Amino acid sequence: MFRMKTFLRFFLMPLVLFSIGGMQCACGQDSPQVLLRSENPAYRGFDANLYMQTSAEYRAVCLQTFQWAMLRLQQALAVAPQDGRRPVIVMDLDETVIDNSGFQSWMLRSGLAYDQAFFDRWEMFGGDQVELIPGAKPFILEAERLGVGVVHISNRNDRFREATKQTLARLGIPVQSDRDLKLATITSDKTARRQEVESQDNGRILLLVGDNLRDFDDTFRFPAIAADAQASEIAAVIEARKRLVDSAAANWGAKWIVLPNPAYGEWTKPLGREDRDFAQLKHRGTEIGMAFWNVENLFDLVDDPKVNGDEEFTPEGPNRWTKERLEIKLNNLARVIRRMHNGAGPAVLGLAEVENRAVVEMLVEKLKPLGREYKIVHQDSPSDRGIDCALIYDVRVFQLASEKFHFVDADNTRDIVEAKLVRDGATITVFVNHWPSRGNQPSTRMTAAKTLRSRTDEILAADPLADLVIMGDFNDYPIDASLTNGLRAVGDLSMLQQGNLFNTSYTTTPNATNGTYVYQNQWGVLDQIIVSPGMLIPGGVSWGLGSTQPVVLADDQMYIPANGIPRPSRSYSRTTFHNNGYSDHMPIVTTLFW
Repeated sequence: MFRMKTFLRFFLMPLVLFSIGGMQCACGQDSPQVLLRSENPAYRGFDANLYMQTSAEYRAVCLQTFQWAMLRLQQALAVAPQDGRRPVIVMDLDETVIDNSGFQSWMLRSGLAYDQAFFDRWEMFGGDQVELIPGAKPFILEAERLGVGVVHISNRNDRFREATKQTLARLGIPVQSDRDLKLATITSDKTARRQEVESQDNGRILLLVGDNLRDFDDTFRFPAIAADAQASEIAAVIEARKRLVDSAAANWGAKWIVLPNPAYGEWTKPLGREDRDFAQLKHRGTEIGMAFWNVENLFDLVDDPKVNGDEEFTPEGPNRWTKERLEIKLNNLARVIRRMHNGAGPAVLGLAEVENRAVVEMLVEKLKPLGREYKIVHQDSPSDRGIDCALIYDVRVFQLASEKFHFVDADNTRDIVEAKLVRDGATITVFVNHWPSRGNQPSTRMTAAKTLRSRTDEILAADPLADLVIMGDFNDYPIDASLTNGLRAVGDLSMLQQGNLFNTSYTTTPNATNGTYVYQNQWGVLDQIIVSPGMLIPGGVSWGLGSTQPVVLADDQMYIPANGIPRPSRSYSRTTFHNNGYSDHMPIVTTLFW
């Protein structure tokens, strides 16, 4: 079983102290303010979670509710017809049976926007962190002792059925049959699943138990509310729902049993608290920008006699690569990099197609207006073209613990750069790649993939939740075998339990929005960022869901050929130099939360 990183259920007292301190960062006076995005939190959901986690009153209400539910069950069972139908109770899971306040705590603490994929990961990996709602287990066990079936109808994802079953088994309330666990497949509306209990499973529903009114009837769903709705309109919608509750008064406490859930649910929707609104909860956390860019042929002016691929990029070569032209290219590249991450620039930047450390130093010099203190990780590779990978990192954000360079035994290609970076006691390992071009055999890229996978396996064997970030120009698409089979990088979160990595750039439909390179007038995704499962689990370091994307940050970064689609603006068309040239690849950026 995976070791969870820092899913500490009761963290909220330090969080209270943190908020009392006026949201001051505990990172010291010398920390660059541009790197932090501390905000005065709106406290939406904060008190609700404190109530659920700390108040004796919440516990008392839950115990009271389940005791009353047992009385009503016994009464209903006594008068139920003896017609061979199975008596059942239908219960929701989350915040009805399962206490997910650890997940809610992490959402508040990290400042990340709510996304179903985050909860999917909690379902997969958080099973040993959840607890029971007070009174739920005795109620369920007593119902089963009385011969009543317990059917859970939940909007947990059916893809993670086995993980949910394991969670319930660990809590001592195992599911007796698969028919008793009806999870979401297409819709969150539970009506059809409730009907299935009686029409297909030969059940007779005696009680419904839940924490959201839609657990009882979907007519309690809030209608869509326009973003510019007036306060009076919102108030009218709220009052209409209350009237629906009043019209069903005979069911409350009789056949319908409701538990309190002040943290989330249908009631929050008219208040603007649905979905990504939780992005405003910045109680704690540092956003750290990372990026990768194949900068295409960033050469110095000197012919290196040890390689045969740099002669064209000299003043005497066919490209007439002069100091002036090098300066133009450096300025263009730096202009884009400085605009990354809302003008803060990346704390970590992976580079491909740099000739040597000297040209990286020239680029770093152009980045000085950012106020960052970049250091370089680089060594010369055996590439026939004389180009390497490199990484630059801000020493005010990270300390370099170690660096390694992995030889890829495939046609004198580039080494894979490995840098282990440390911040506040947490470590991430970053790999920068530039695999053999598509002009080479696919086997060469498979060799690169297996070389990298061998190294990641070593790290993950020691710590299955180690934080790894793999970036580069892989010269293969996310669906190609080198990535899916060799590196085992997938785009489906449900496949992570099989030891796979997560490709944050995964797509089967490359286009102008997600593509990084144009070949034969079609977009492709050659440049990608891949993370380990540890980066997808709350606590410590987390990848910002959906934050990986190519970026256009200069007006002339793209050009439109006479007969083609818009594409990245290159420095050269054959031997013709373009003053507005950058690279034939798009830069890609992503965000980590610390």
